[in-house]
Amino acid sequence: MTPNTTFIKTVLIIGFMLLTGTTSAGAKELIAYSGFTDGYWQIWTMEPDASRQIQITHSPQDKRSPIWVNNGRQLAFRTNNGRLFLVDRDGGREQEILEQYHNINNPDFSDRTAEIIFVRFHPTATDISDIWKSDLTGKSALILTKDRVLKYQPRFSPDGKSIVFVRADKDKKGHHLWLMDADGSDQRQLTEGGGFDTLPAFSPDQGSITFTSNRDGEGYDIYLLELKTKKMKRITEHAGLDTYSSFSPDGSKIIFVSNRGGSRRGGNQQIWMMAPDGSEAVQITSGENECIDPVWGKIAE
Repeated sequence: MTPNTTFIKTVLIIGFMLLTGTTSAGAKELIAYSGFTDGYWQIWTMEPDASRQIQITHSPQDKRSPIWVNNGRQLAFRTNNGRLFLVDRDGGREQEILEQYHNINNPDFSDRTAEIIFVRFHPTATDISDIWKSDLTGKSALILTKDRVLKYQPRFSPDGKSIVFVRADKDKKGHHLWLMDADGSDQRQLTEGGGFDTLPAFSPDQGSITFTSNRDGEGYDIYLLELKTKKMKRITEHAGLDTYSSFSPDGSKIIFVSNRGGSRRGGNQQIWMMAPDGSEAVQITSGENECIDPVWGKIAE
């Protein structure tokens, strides 16, 4: 490598670190995600600049939906048969939790309340599900929703006082975002219209929610909903798939999954980063193996 090439590469790396807010001072942030590895989905972590990509789980079974637990000291994930596991951030001490429940989906955890929320489907009807809340032992489990419709993908607000989730319309014409208090009360609809609004995520200041939708009839893109004004903005516009959005801890960036890296209609799914208005989109993972389910966490030492 020539000195000039080295200089250019150094400038590019520094520029990317400034873009992501990562410096050698050791920002205590990590991104967890699901990576397709040797025929299975496994849980991985990486720095926000995509360095130090580390495989956390290794057993021959699909593992998805990673969430940060206990201020980033641990990760929780679900297996393809609906079992929930907890693992240390370095991959140690893997253990099953909430084993008294079955077919757990869409987990999320609040550090403020030390509680986990998850979805359980009706044992005989695939279009009926409910949202549950519990501590990590399962001893304090509560059913937050009890109507006979499909509900899924709940996410805590940063203060742990509210939960956003997806609820199917009773007329089955679409799926929309709903908001409720953390005890299941005061359920109210946030979005309406045609299409499917899915995969919501709160901003750190709780002022807005990103979500994935096909409401414009042009494939799935990411939208931003301001909760106070109810204003909605489409922040990605691409012929491929844009989905799975998650804010950085300071709210200055959004990571998401896109297949825009290939042909016009897209290649395999990889993790990207952008500003909250959809500008400055940068691909941060690459390769033949797909990367999905990203969640950006602030890590306690």
